[in-house]
Amino acid sequence: MEYNPRQAYFNRAWKQFEAYNNNSEGIYMECLTPDYSNVLNGYTITPIANGSCRLCPSKKFLDLFQDNDGRYKAFFRDTYYANRRKKKATSGPYKNQQVYVWTENDAKRYNLDLTRVNNDQFYIPLNDTCVYISKKKLTEADRNSRRYATYNVDDNYADQTQPKRFFPSLKKMDAPKYYAGSNASKPYSYADCIIYRLGETYLLAAEAAWRLGKTDVALKRINAIRNRACIGHNNSMNLTTIDQETLLNEYALEMCGEWCRWQTLKRFRALAERISDFNPQITTFKDEYYLRPVNASEIDVLDNGSEYQNPGY
Repeated sequence: MEYNPRQAYFNRAWKQFEAYNNNSEGIYMECLTPDYSNVLNGYTITPIANGSCRLCPSKKFLDLFQDNDGRYKAFFRDTYYANRRKKKATSGPYKNQQVYVWTENDAKRYNLDLTRVNNDQFYIPLNDTCVYISKKKLTEADRNSRRYATYNVDDNYADQTQPKRFFPSLKKMDAPKYYAGSNASKPYSYADCIIYRLGETYLLAAEAAWRLGKTDVALKRINAIRNRACIGHNNSMNLTTIDQETLLNEYALEMCGEWCRWQTLKRFRALAERISDFNPQITTFKDEYYLRPVNASEIDVLDNGSEYQNPGY
């Protein structure tokens, strides 16, 4: 772990993965606002800070998570809680509570029936669920029956070359208790950035054993990771065979968002293959992408700097 990747530049890594962005095209409602508060008008509320909504998981990657893989809930934020009131309810099931009242714009944002607008049966009290991004596909009737907004992950990727911004947010780097600065719309965090952790050690050991032909050892290492992640820890996620694809899939599941994916795919010489398979947004690939450009500031101080630049840059 490292406190900050750059001196005097606090952790902003988590923001790139956060789909909530005030007034953006993605996860937003009038009952959500960037706020560090824990209490509002005597009600406990969940702090939330503005994200950048820039890095979206691919649909195929999300589909790798089995139903009993606890990493999905541990790694991703799929639920948001109301932290802004609109009025005190005078009727309905939340009478005398501070509530959000559905607006037409919010209903349209989530493609919901407009009968919920100003309807006291759909009021949302403070710190109750207001948005849920569902990995399991919900029917239109089910979505319209719920007081809160729902959005199907499948609908977000209806066009995988141009996914929308209603995706589950990776929360590995996000630590609300360490939010800092004076403005939750422009936040940063005192939380550490993940540099290396034990899970990667197991994966590297599994990879090394696999490359040496010791598949029994490789399976033992990779299943240790999978059973730790398995809900119930009952070995129901254990693998019985191992190859390059299963190794790369496990690296993706365990290490997502920890900035080591390029190095892993380069090591396996699998960049082109996996990009084509997992990310329809990328339509071109050049072999020089297996190398990174040498920084111009380093090249410029050398008399023969051009000799040290990588091919293609």
